[in-house]
Amino acid sequence: MWKHRIKQGGVTCWRCGEQLPADIPDSAWDLGHDDKDRSKYRGPEHSAGCNRSAAGKASALKRRGHLRPTPRHPGVLP
Repeated sequence: MWKHRIKQGGVTCWRCGEQLPADIPDSAWDLGHDDKDRSKYRGPEHSAGCNRSAAGKASALKRRGHLRPTPRHPGVLP
């Protein structure tokens, strides 16, 4: 479903809010999980810089005693 929607254009990365280009290669975006509940998907996100760095950033925040709330992508149902 997301692959088709991204190819149509206008889909944003749920993590950073920047638009995913309609011609983005499939390998450059991932379907992102919720940071607190890995059984939930939040929506598409950039592979590099957003999805694949999220765990490290969350771990660093947790070590420092800070936990950022997970933002919601407007197109994802609860």
